[in-house]
Amino acid sequence: MLATFLAKTGARGAEIGVMTVIRTGIPLRDVPEKYGPWDRVYDLFRRWQHTPGGR
Repeated sequence: MLATFLAKTGARGAEIGVMTVIRTGIPLRDVPEKYGPWDRVYDLFRRWQHTPGGR
């Protein structure tokens, strides 16, 4: 389900950032810059959490 949601967003770097946060448990502000701004990663993560079946 996460892959389907992320495929619709069109921001590949931030998508990988979301997966990094989920996989490693690091704070969002510590996401490497190569994945984009942390607030964009946070936005995608929150949108994913609030989609049906996102959890």
